[in-house]
Amino acid sequence: MFVGLRDACHEQRDGAGFSSEDERHIESTIKSFMDDFDVPGLSVAISKGGRLVLARGFGVADQETGEAVTPRHRFRIASLSKPITSIAIHTLIQQRKLNYDSKVFGPESLLGAEYEAPEDLHDITLEHLLTHTAGAWDNKNNDPMFMQSHMDHRELIAWTIQNQPLETTPGSNYAYSNFGYCLLGRIIEK
Repeated sequence: MFVGLRDACHEQRDGAGFSSEDERHIESTIKSFMDDFDVPGLSVAISKGGRLVLARGFGVADQETGEAVTPRHRFRIASLSKPITSIAIHTLIQQRKLNYDSKVFGPESLLGAEYEAPEDLHDITLEHLLTHTAGAWDNKNNDPMFMQSHMDHRELIAWTIQNQPLETTPGSNYAYSNFGYCLLGRIIEK
């Protein structure tokens, strides 16, 4: 996305940060990206050698008030967290703490002691969640992650498993699922 930005991300000889020319290039690249994709605001952080070398906000955090974005503003990370979640789950599998065929709901399952799930959910496995084949909770029309914004994740999981039944048999159909990865996050927490 930020073609050429990496080239501008070299430290000065004294290691203090970026030259003013580099900073102008970074700012120009980011502003072009924002214009091209109609992005009202974003935050950028760049590190090198384990040290933060740049943290800046661009644009506005609130279009109504014109509040400028700072590096401290929080942004929704959306699907960027899915590969990180998958890596964490696969690490737990390699450590033999989880298995692909581990049941998510039901007696003696990964989340069974925490949530009472209808019996039709008892066939959902860890692999189904990883591969978006759980049989419910796609992100098309009724994505649970956006339906009950006042609930925390624990409440949302309990509400969803009681109110959104399976649409297909687990493992039979692919449907991109934000909620499935929410469940994986809860499994990692446990």
